[in-house]
Amino acid sequence: MKDGVISTHYFEDSIGCMFGIKTVGEEQKRAIEEAYKAWKSKDE
Repeated sequence: MKDGVISTHYFEDSIGCMFGIKTVGEEQKRAIEEAYKAWKSKDE
């Protein structure tokens, strides 16, 4: 997530980590956005 926008990223398996994908519903998306904004405001 960057600036309140959830984005898609692709990584090559050169570091040996596995990533999972999960569908995020509207309620979860709002919670993520609120947490991100709270975290981001601490840096300012």
